[in-house]
Formats: sequence, structure tokens, C-alpha cells
Amino acid sequence: DVKRVMVLNEKATSADAPLSGDSERPVVDFIADKNAQNPGYLFQSSE
Repeated sequence: DVKRVMVLNEKATSADAPLSGDSERPVVDFIADKNAQNPGYLFQSSE
């Protein structure tokens, strides 16, 4: 019963909303892209 009540307390947010009150960057800027290549690998292969 406690788990069911806790789910009701979850808050939804927009991906375009600021991450916090002090931040101008939206939530979507902090979500990792699972299909993106490793930046370190890209750097090494470009040398």
C-alpha cells in the first residue's frame, strides 16, 4: 500500500523546463544519448 501511495506523489516535468531554479539549461541537456559515440574515441580516431 505504501508503494502505491508513493507513486501518487511523483511529479511530472517537461524536458524543456530548467533543471533547477538556478539553471538556465533544460532537463533534456542532461539526458544521455545511448546511441552517441564516445567523445574520447572520436578524438583519438581523428588524430
